[in-house]
Amino acid sequence: MKAIASIIGISSLLIVCSASGQSVSDARALFKEGKYQESLEILNFLSDSGNPEAQFDLGNLYLFGVAVKASQDKGESLWLKSCNNGFLAACTNIGQRYYSQKNYSEAKKVLIRAAEGGDTLAAKYLAEWFEKSEWQGSSSVINN
Repeated sequence: MKAIASIIGISSLLIVCSASGQSVSDARALFKEGKYQESLEILNFLSDSGNPEAQFDLGNLYLFGVAVKASQDKGESLWLKSCNNGFLAACTNIGQRYYSQKNYSEAKKVLIRAAEGGDTLAAKYLAEWFEKSEWQGSSSVINN
């Protein structure tokens, strides 16, 4: 029994070590090939290492329940980590999600961060929501 545990431990260590040389692109390629477990191991390793693109991709998988059990909380948490680590697409997505949840102050914060970083979609959302709030005679989106 100890031998099996040792083999499993060594196998896990080898996977982690080999994952350290892998990239998000590698994980995406494996995912497209249907090698979900290998892809998830790489994404988890990279995400835990602070890679914002891996955090974003992993967040997508959790939010939509692709190859993992769906978890809105885990998906949003990963998107927020990705945003906080500078991945602008994650800021735009989490901002849009906050807006749909009527959490306007948080939506505004992350969308402004993304727009200032050059994300044109975030700038578009801010402009549309500003116009919408003005059209409705309310500035709740802007003032929050």
